[in-house]
Amino acid sequence: MNTIKYLILGIGTFLTFPPFFITPLAFIIFPLICLEFDKLEKLSKKNYFIFGFTFALGFLGLYFLWMINPFLVFEETKNYSFLSIILILIISLIFASIFYLCKIIFNTLIPNYFLVPLIFIIIEIFISRFIYGFPWLTFSLIISNLEFGLSLIKFTGTIFTGTFILLLFCTPYYIIKNSKIQKIIFIFSFFFIIFISITLTQNYFNKNKIEYDSLKVKIVQMNNSIYTYENLTLSKTYNQILDSIKNTKADLIIFGENNYPYLIESLNFSKIQSILNENQTIIFGGTRKDSKQFYNSLLLINKKEVKKFDKKILVPFGEFVPLRKYIQFMNKIAGPNDFTSGSDKRIISINNQYNFIPIICYEMIFYWKLINKINYDSDFIINITNDIWFGNYIGPYQHFYLTKIRASEFNKPLIRVSNNGISAIIDNNAQILKNTELNKYSELEYKFKFNKNKTYYFIHKYFLLTLLLIFIAVIIFQYKQYKK
Repeated sequence: MNTIKYLILGIGTFLTFPPFFITPLAFIIFPLICLEFDKLEKLSKKNYFIFGFTFALGFLGLYFLWMINPFLVFEETKNYSFLSIILILIISLIFASIFYLCKIIFNTLIPNYFLVPLIFIIIEIFISRFIYGFPWLTFSLIISNLEFGLSLIKFTGTIFTGTFILLLFCTPYYIIKNSKIQKIIFIFSFFFIIFISITLTQNYFNKNKIEYDSLKVKIVQMNNSIYTYENLTLSKTYNQILDSIKNTKADLIIFGENNYPYLIESLNFSKIQSILNENQTIIFGGTRKDSKQFYNSLLLINKKEVKKFDKKILVPFGEFVPLRKYIQFMNKIAGPNDFTSGSDKRIISINNQYNFIPIICYEMIFYWKLINKINYDSDFIINITNDIWFGNYIGPYQHFYLTKIRASEFNKPLIRVSNNGISAIIDNNAQILKNTELNKYSELEYKFKFNKNKTYYFIHKYFLLTLLLIFIAVIIFQYKQYKK
């Protein structure tokens, strides 16, 4: 009976994430988790692991359900779709193991009100940093559709925000367990001060914006199939690209990841350059071959120059296959050749006027690898991607909102172009200015305004340090209480 309860709690947690955003449910789910922690203390320690594993199956089993989609695209790989289930089981086991260890180590040192958020954030950090390819889980996503939540991410970062909202969701449990009015007033004062501080700061910066510059941008969402093209289809796609360029006066024309239909073996694009106006720049993604190495590349082309950025963070089993000779069936998904990681600096200039941060596909979720001292002062972000592998329900929306919070976290406007959607123009507060629908050919034009926005990313570490000090103070206080 308990395992069913744990499973339901996991499913409920999943429903607070995109695309559902049933956020009020979190004020029920997380207090119930705290209450279950109380009950676990009276049971044997093996129940800690059972709770963690069963909860993870309900939560992560649905959260990562989209991973089955790449296997279902081709007949040759459908029989191997069970591997996605195995991967979910492995992640759930890791979740349960961390859960078990944290519960044993901190059980008497941290009250459950603090322990629940701490365990979930430790799990998020571990999965993000130590399991390659899975920084997909962040609890900040729960409030990525709320203006206050996005403001919090901007000034404090995703980890602090995730911890803060988990503490907030656990507040009903705190009130139930503490009848003293002083404690209740203290906890509400804490959240109220944070809320007012962020709101006032956000309003201040909004009122003091000075328009820096603007570009007329055209987004082309081609909605190409992922199946192998015949030569006729390749030619048709290429002509579509040319027509999209000819039929606009936009300054910047952007296509999605791998929308260029031919293998790129040289950076000679004279035909495209010949139809561009003097002030026009085109950006698209394509597969580039240099000697015997293949790259997933972003290309920038205008009358004067051609620039490239090669993807640096590759998708395991999608762009390279570990131990390839032992799992030949993966060739249908990843192709017969592994891609090579690029070495370009993550910044590109347009006519020496504007600089942007180029990000290809799921590189976007590795936030700590994207911004640095070279590109922090850039004007905006361009993200090209192809989410057609993720299916039609959960994956594309998760990826979109993970991208959306980067605009706020880096305090930079962002242009996202996905082959099949969702494409969007997003301002530095992560507000969607214009967007396309999923799985539809779309062209949209927009006057893209941007400022020289200062990034707060480099001060996020001080909020994390403050958070760590708070937890240490709680441990010391609780330890003294326990010794008495």
